[in-house]
Amino acid sequence: MNKKPVFIHSLFRTGSTYLWNKFRQHGDYWCYYEPLNQVLAKIDTQNPFIWAFDANTSGRLKHPTIDKHHLWEYQDLLVPGQTGVPYFKKSFSFDDFCNNDANPDQKKYIDFLLAGAGAKTPLLQFNRTALRIQWFKTHYPDVIHIYLVRDPRHQFHSYLSMQQSEHLDIFLTMDLLTVSINRNSLYFKPLAERIPLYEFHSGSFEDERQVYSRLLPLYSDKEKYYIFYFTWFTALLENALHNDFILNIDLLSADPGYRRKVIERFQAMGIQGIDFADAAIGKYDSDPIPSHDIQEVEAEVRSLVTGRFNQHQIDRIESMLDPDNRDFFQVSKSELMRFKNTPVPPPPPLRSIAPTFPTATVITVTLNDAEKLEKTICSVLEQTYPLIEYIIIDGGSTDSTPGVLKKYEGRIHRVVSEPDNGIFDAMNKGIDLASGQWIIFLNAGDYFYEKNTVEKVFNTGYGDAHFIYGHTYFLGGDFRGVVKAWSFASLWKTMIFTHQSLFTRGDVLKKHKFDTSFKICADYHLIFNSYMEGLQFFNSDIVIAAFDPGFSEVSRSRMAFEKWKVVRKYRNDLTFYWFYLTLFIKRLFRDILRRFKKKVGS
Repeated sequence: MNKKPVFIHSLFRTGSTYLWNKFRQHGDYWCYYEPLNQVLAKIDTQNPFIWAFDANTSGRLKHPTIDKHHLWEYQDLLVPGQTGVPYFKKSFSFDDFCNNDANPDQKKYIDFLLAGAGAKTPLLQFNRTALRIQWFKTHYPDVIHIYLVRDPRHQFHSYLSMQQSEHLDIFLTMDLLTVSINRNSLYFKPLAERIPLYEFHSGSFEDERQVYSRLLPLYSDKEKYYIFYFTWFTALLENALHNDFILNIDLLSADPGYRRKVIERFQAMGIQGIDFADAAIGKYDSDPIPSHDIQEVEAEVRSLVTGRFNQHQIDRIESMLDPDNRDFFQVSKSELMRFKNTPVPPPPPLRSIAPTFPTATVITVTLNDAEKLEKTICSVLEQTYPLIEYIIIDGGSTDSTPGVLKKYEGRIHRVVSEPDNGIFDAMNKGIDLASGQWIIFLNAGDYFYEKNTVEKVFNTGYGDAHFIYGHTYFLGGDFRGVVKAWSFASLWKTMIFTHQSLFTRGDVLKKHKFDTSFKICADYHLIFNSYMEGLQFFNSDIVIAAFDPGFSEVSRSRMAFEKWKVVRKYRNDLTFYWFYLTLFIKRLFRDILRRFKKKVGS
């Protein structure tokens, strides 16, 4: 029997689970399912099968029937009290998708899995290694490397079928995620010049998946096929250069002669007792998208991808592709040379939606206000805008706030719950954690005016502005209703908009955080100084947020005094002093009257 480990490399929806299961049924192999799957960061001894694949789930995914859970082989590797397979890192799944450089952490992890097979022959079925096959071949030259490939049109059709019949967009989403977070790599730079790709990184795969799932509808089916086929064709050529054997799952299913050749090839490599009589990969009678779109995409992708290969590499590719497969792959030597000698068409201008989709961080500061907090959370989570990072800074609430945070923990990116030195100290904590290009503060009780508010804001022509502001719907206080932003001519007198209706560039806030010596008007201090220093403000003319003033316990006279302290740095005229003197006196009498009424009422 073969004692060499076997590595199966493929993209998604190629029949790799079928091939993996054939080895698993043999019994002499220790078969790891998708060793670079992001879910391996979550399993533990209490829940080693985080995918509870029942017959219904396997049917939806069109997976073969298996006698043990997909992740069964990992259970003895788990450490009590520790989450995740030892040595596994989240970056292995997609961040390193194109990484052929030295990666000692990945090497340590793969070695750990090989050792875990014990006396059995290890088989590892990868679905995320197609573009780092060079790394695997270099570090594991004595392993049998098999690349599994499927007709790209049927494979993409399978993606769309999953989305349409089972409401599973995970495969389309993972393709978009892969090319987007690797858009600056050698492989995907040409693609990024033709398709708008948005790079979003998070410590959590779920955060990334949600973002790219929301972005997915922005792409046409033709663009989705462009992304898929670019990856498919690039991976095919890379594996023709560096893999040991390319296995065509379509021919394995349909051609008994090809099936015999594969078995003979396996036997020559020392793999005995694997039978493929029941191989059956799905086929579709129609193209997934219009034929002219498919032909246009495939022709342009081939001219882009093959253009970076030299003659020696083309000869290697030619020798790797089985003669029976050449019509299927459509990359015979003459065709490769034809595309190589054809100038690559200039990239078309990217669709104008690219600059309108920056990342936005929403920060909520709260303390013992659970009911209002939940309203704010729902407002943020219901936004149609896809690229939102959500951070909540809780001052150590003792009411039911922890329960509310627990309820939404899977959808909030960061939560900090600890005492602070006031609201602006808490807001500064949020700024330190924020990774968005833009930041907005919606504190407990505040909410976005509409479900598409953020989307509307970023579809305005804000250009190079440092601040995007708008109008506010006041929920109480002296007035209830929409208050439009005022002219900057009044800024020396008062806030002309609320911070709840203000998006600020993240780099500006990280450089100029709130001055916590101002207990009430630190936001006014930031805005006024930014304006006087020449930073650019853009009026979106949109009602951005609903705001609960909560002024009842705020000293109006202190508010006037703090504003005076802010403005006096820039003004020293009689009008300025007279305005603030009269304002302070009015506010002082108002504070005294309010306290008196409160005392009498009590």
